[in-house]
Amino acid sequence: MNKIMGQTGVSGYSRGWASLEASEIRYRRLFESAQDGILILDADTGKITDVNPFLIKMLGYSKEELLGKELWEIGTFKDIRASQKSFLELQTKKYVRYEDLPLKTKDGHFINVEFVSNVYLVNHHRVIQCNIRDITDRRRAEKLVLRSLKEKESLLRELHHRVKNNLQIITSLLQLKLGNSKNIEVINVFKQTQERIRVIALVHEKLCEGKDFMSIDISCYVRDLINSLLLAYGVDRGKITMKTNVTKVLLKMDIAVPCGLIINELLSNSFKYAFPGERRGKIILSLRLINKGTLEIKVSDDGIGFPKGFDLYKTKTVGLALVVSTIENQLGGKVKLNRVGGTHFRITFKI
Repeated sequence: MNKIMGQTGVSGYSRGWASLEASEIRYRRLFESAQDGILILDADTGKITDVNPFLIKMLGYSKEELLGKELWEIGTFKDIRASQKSFLELQTKKYVRYEDLPLKTKDGHFINVEFVSNVYLVNHHRVIQCNIRDITDRRRAEKLVLRSLKEKESLLRELHHRVKNNLQIITSLLQLKLGNSKNIEVINVFKQTQERIRVIALVHEKLCEGKDFMSIDISCYVRDLINSLLLAYGVDRGKITMKTNVTKVLLKMDIAVPCGLIINELLSNSFKYAFPGERRGKIILSLRLINKGTLEIKVSDDGIGFPKGFDLYKTKTVGLALVVSTIENQLGGKVKLNRVGGTHFRITFKI
C-alpha cells in the first residue's frame, strides 16, 4: 500500500512539474513572439532582468547592453523627465502609463511609443513589466489628418470670407442703381433686396468668425442683425423701444439663413408700419428652444396692427409672403398671427 502511495505521489509531482514547465514554455513563446516591446524589471532595484526580441530590434540595443542596467542608465530612457520619480510612483501605485512618449533609439532617431508599466508578484518577488508599443505610424497619420483638417478649415474660412465680400459688392452695385432711380417703388424694392443680401452676408461673416465654420451662435447673429436694421431704418430709440430675449443656440447655415430672413422681414415690417407719425411703442423679439429640438421665434409689437380683413396667406406683400413660404415650405414649420393689441407672430419649427 505504501509502495502504491509513493508511486502515486511521484507521479503527481511529475505531472505538476510538467504542467509548470509547459506553462513556462508558453509564456516564453508569447514573450519572444510579442509584437510589442517588453521589459521586465526588478521592482526593488529598477534593474532590467529580461527583454524581448521586439524591443531589441525597436531600440537597436543588444540584449547584453540592457540586462542588469537600471532603466534610466540606458540612453533611450535618459530623456524621460523625472524617470526615477516615476519609478517611485510605480512602486507605490503599481501602474504608470505614458500615452505618447518620445524614445531615442541607439542610432539617434526618435520614435513615439505608448509606455505601460505594471507591478506584480512572481514567486513572492515583485517585478515590473513594461509594455512599449511603437505608435510612430499612428502619430504620423494623426498629424496628416490634423493638417488636412486645418487646410480644410482655412479653405472654408476663405470661402465664407469671399462669399461675404461678393455679397457686399452686390449690395454696393444696388446702391449705385438706387442713386440713378427716381421711382419710389423701384427704390423700395432695391432697398429690401439689399437688406436680404445683408442678412445672408452676415451669416457668412459669423461663420468666418466661428470655430467650426458650419454653425453660428444665433444670439450673436440676431444682435448684430437688429443693430444693422435699427441703423438702416434710422429708428428713434426714444420713440420705439426694442427688447430682445434670445437664447444661445447653435444653428447650421441652412437654418441660420432662413431664420435671419424671417426676423429681418418681421422686424422691418414693424419698423416701417407699426408706429406711424409720432406714435410710440415697443417691439419684442424672443428666440428659444422648446420641446426638445423645436425652435420658437416670437416677434411682437404694440403698434397699429394690420388692416381689417388682412389674410396672411393671401397677402401680396413680398416680405410676408417670403416669411410664410420660408417657414412652411423650407423649414416645415408653423406660423401663427395674433392681431389683438398689435401684431404678434409666433413661429415654430424643428431644427
